[in-house]
Amino acid sequence: MRLISNYGNSVGDALSLLTHEMQTGYRSVSAASGIIATQKTWDTQLLHKWELPMSFFTLSASAGWTQSWSNVLNSQYVSGVDVSSGTILGSSHSRNASLRLNASKSFISIRSKLSLGGSYVWGSSQSIDQEEPVVTRSNSVGANGGVTISPLTWAELTYSLNYGFSRVDYLSQKQHNQSFSHRGRLAFYPVKTLELALSYNHVRQQLAEGDFKNFELFDASAQWKHKKLLLRLAMDNLLNTRHIAWTLLSGTYSYSHNYNLCGRSRPALCYYVPLAAPYESRKASL
Repeated sequence: MRLISNYGNSVGDALSLLTHEMQTGYRSVSAASGIIATQKTWDTQLLHKWELPMSFFTLSASAGWTQSWSNVLNSQYVSGVDVSSGTILGSSHSRNASLRLNASKSFISIRSKLSLGGSYVWGSSQSIDQEEPVVTRSNSVGANGGVTISPLTWAELTYSLNYGFSRVDYLSQKQHNQSFSHRGRLAFYPVKTLELALSYNHVRQQLAEGDFKNFELFDASAQWKHKKLLLRLAMDNLLNTRHIAWTLLSGTYSYSHNYNLCGRSRPALCYYVPLAAPYESRKASL
């Protein structure tokens, strides 16, 4: 068991003195307060790991607490589709508590590994919204799992999933969001030196009540290894997805995600590995 505690004191820079509005986005402007910000942070983590080597079982747990104080408050003012943000003079604080648990178990007889995990995070912060003081409280729960199965010497299946649920309370309003993602990979080994693989990734993100964003990615690859030489041929982004974007509302703030992806491609790569191969996916981590 380990206990880690840190205390930090930071001071803002000269950019805090720039009080003129600056364009930070198509519909967003930001202005500093003209006051050098100071922030004090105290962070404590309690960590524990329990292992049973003969049973190939591992359990890890952690608990954390973070608290910070500042002499300025973040502010936001929304007018139609225009957003103005900045900081003003005023004492503020934020608090965050977290609990995390992860466990894994290997089954040597069937060459498989199972892992499970979960987390809970609570947070509280102060800000100014529409020129009114706001206390925002958030709660989030997460769960994840994964399995690697190699029932045959010439095949391996890897699958993992993640689920998250969050709720934000502010100004007597409640917002909640869900997210779910899972990915899988199926690999075949016709001969010892050849690997053929198919993989996919699916994400489902809630944007608002009853409104979800979904996207998928599929890839395929073949690679051949001979001594220190590795040849790889891949077909990435088989669905030719070129753009992924969404905006998520959380409390008084919005978070925009915008990704431009390479289209369908067929790269061919050649590696010369002087010491060892970069990875051997055929050997599951048991």
